[in-house]
Amino acid sequence: MKRILIIGNAGSGKTTTSNKIAEKLRTMGKKAQVLSMDDFYKNRIDTPKKADGSYDFECVEALDLPYFQT
Repeated sequence: MKRILIIGNAGSGKTTTSNKIAEKLRTMGKKAQVLSMDDFYKNRIDTPKKADGSYDFECVEALDLPYFQT
């Protein structure tokens, strides 16, 4: 199994890029699946906040790590 890892800041287009790559691979007859970090964030109420009160999606504590490990 081969993997393509895409990294970037929040809102940088990772999910869109991943979906486009997967779509192209599928048109080439390859099996492709997108596993998005967006699927592993905690519920908004449990997400840590920055000093200014905005949500901090960049910190590891924003991720539901037990779910991520399953």
